[in-house]
Amino acid sequence: MSVFLVEDEPSLMYVLEESIKTLGYAVVEKAEYLPDALERAKSVEFDVAMLDVNLHGQESFPLQTF
Repeated sequence: MSVFLVEDEPSLMYVLEESIKTLGYAVVEKAEYLPDALERAKSVEFDVAMLDVNLHGQESFPLQTF
């Protein structure tokens, strides 16, 4: 299973990525800012996304359409 990880805290991003890998899944893309996440969601194939709701003050809800 491939995972798109969206998180704005670098240390938490690292912990989540390592946890996902430990479970046997692949993190195929990461993003820290909403504009980057929206652009990457268009160009990367993934099975599931793990989203932080608040990305530097912006809600990540627009990503739910992908």
